Amino acid sequence: MNPTTVDLLRDAAIQALRNKQDASAYELLSLIKVQPPQALKALPAESQGMIVDGPDHDPSFWANYIRQHFVPFMTNNGRRCFTSFDLNSWLSNRTDIELTAGDTQVDTENKPIWKKRVSKALARLKSQGILKAEDHGKRYEIIVHQDLLP
Repeated sequence: MNPTTVDLLRDAAIQALRNKQDASAYELLSLIKVQPPQALKALPAESQGMIVDGPDHDPSFWANYIRQHFVPFMTNNGRRCFTSFDLNSWLSNRTDIELTAGDTQVDTENKPIWKKRVSKALARLKSQGILKAEDHGKRYEIIVHQDLLP
């Protein structure tokens, strides 16, 4: 639809609302055919995964998982920077990770053990030169290596 036509329809709908003609305003707005925004590649919907018995996953597991799954996900979507919150949200929504009873235990700060292990994994990836971040920072940058490219 022509942008000028859309603007005129909006103006007419606003005027109809001012005149307390709600039905007319609704009809005018229903004529506007707006293209939905391009779908953003984002986090998957929240997972309702099951918790299995067992000890917590160690930082090596999380480092490998992040390197093999999260880094390609980010680079495939044109992103090289992320926060620890982005990563934890992404991990929370994965259906291919089975958190164990040990992973879901909380520490003295009421933080799940798996998040502590992920923090250690990020430090490990940083020391391996895969990620770059300030000490104790929450923002990370993926260092692009040829073997990590899609």
